[in-house]
Amino acid sequence: MFCTKAKLTLCTVPSVGEEAHFSCQLMDSKDVLQVTWQKILPEQDKNMVTYNKYFGQRVNSDFRDKVKFKDVGLKNCSIVMRNITEQDEGCYLCLFNCYPDGSPSTPRLCCLVSMVTASRLDVQ
Repeated sequence: MFCTKAKLTLCTVPSVGEEAHFSCQLMDSKDVLQVTWQKILPEQDKNMVTYNKYFGQRVNSDFRDKVKFKDVGLKNCSIVMRNITEQDEGCYLCLFNCYPDGSPSTPRLCCLVSMVTASRLDVQ
């Protein structure tokens, strides 16, 4: 089961090539066993990273060079997505797996990627 009272924050709105910082904080006083960040995809949501009370941190192989943990905790968890591209634009979920009860409903966090790219202007 999943806890429902969570606060999600996007710390930065990235431009292409930059980093995006995401954090979520559990507002319930439930016993959290696991925190999972997912990317919402049309066919099926995909796990990016997971922090488990017993097994620690795990980064899905598809996201190993893309996502890293910033702050790891069962009530507060932050991640960083590196080298943002247009394909990273979308919505993400932070799921707190709680014991003994909860609801599968959780807020989603959508990331808009700025298409502004850094360029260098040489004045002669």
